[in-house]
Amino acid sequence: MGGIAVVLAGIGVTMTRKIGKACYDAVFRQLVLSAEFNSRDDSFRWIISWLSEHPAVSDGKQFAVFTSLRYLGPAGRDLDRDEKKEDVYLLPTGWTMIRHKKHWLVVSREQGDEKSGGSPKERETLTIYIIGGSKEELLSIVRESRLAYEAKEKSRTSIFVADEYSSWNKIASRISRPLDSVVIWPPERAQWILNDCVRFMQAEEWYASRGIPWRRGYLLYGPPGTGKTSLVSALAGELKLPIYVVSLSSSKLTDDSFAELLNGSAPRCILLLEDVDAAFRDRHAKNASGGLTFSGLLNAIDGVAAQEGRLLFMTTNHRELLDPALIRPGRVDVDVRFDRCAKEQVGLYVRSFFRDITDDEVDAFVEAVPSGTLSIAQLQACLLRHRDSPPKALAELRTLLSSM
Repeated sequence: MGGIAVVLAGIGVTMTRKIGKACYDAVFRQLVLSAEFNSRDDSFRWIISWLSEHPAVSDGKQFAVFTSLRYLGPAGRDLDRDEKKEDVYLLPTGWTMIRHKKHWLVVSREQGDEKSGGSPKERETLTIYIIGGSKEELLSIVRESRLAYEAKEKSRTSIFVADEYSSWNKIASRISRPLDSVVIWPPERAQWILNDCVRFMQAEEWYASRGIPWRRGYLLYGPPGTGKTSLVSALAGELKLPIYVVSLSSSKLTDDSFAELLNGSAPRCILLLEDVDAAFRDRHAKNASGGLTFSGLLNAIDGVAAQEGRLLFMTTNHRELLDPALIRPGRVDVDVRFDRCAKEQVGLYVRSFFRDITDDEVDAFVEAVPSGTLSIAQLQACLLRHRDSPPKALAELRTLLSSM
């Protein structure tokens, strides 16, 4: 009988604990609202940025110190730098309680590992508990953090690249470049491309009503240094879109990971594939590193499951090396050729570079550079070395041309 009593007592203690825990969980769920933010989602950046500047957080006692927030998981961000502030950012560690408006918030940051292809994948989770809160109050915090984040990013262009784990990693947030800072020839071509992008972005219902996939592709081709990537950056600034850059020669890319990457980009963005001629020489081969196949590339950008609503830009120095299947209509809708500087282009660029230059000095630069001899990058390099002295820049330019 004694043994039975011990067993029953043990069962009773176990049941009591389980009932107590169940009651505690039920009360906790009724009184505390929790929300989890994952580092692979945009909302994580909004909340991290909001927390780093919250007055209550600055009064804490335990911090993680960062000189850049881009390392907080694949979606981490680098906050706008202010010369008046120290380039050090403090974030709470472990469990932190802060007061926000009428409620107490408990913040928990945890970092874990996922497995992807056998390699550890950095991932961070942030959980906010709102004591006595509601979904409306949670959404209010999310909206507040998003608006604050977007206000800072309003005049900037965000650039994402695919990392070694096939996730998007934000590497830069740059002041948006104005379109008129890109000097291509003829000059009205840049505005025409911008207008075409705007018309596409506003035409979702038009495409749907006609059963046409809502996609737009651009091929920018020509010699190196002629302004292809610069134009993409300026368009992103004018359209207020982020740029997502993929290197097709990456050894980590496979057909599945490439499709996942593209579908994981922002719903409205510029997708940039640079130097597409260098990745595939044969449609039946894999890319230079042996991962992504040519058919995988085509399916990702134009297949049934391909994302819609984005602008696809591909650049190449050698259009003639591209497979016709890659640049057929529907995948590439607009071809834009970039050439080395025309004389008129030289004049426009020199005048925009040296703001106080005289007409005679501009004419001297124009006369010195024969059409089609220099790329805009070569011209810029000469001017940068003598940015305070047009005569010295002109002298070096003549030396360069004579050596060529």
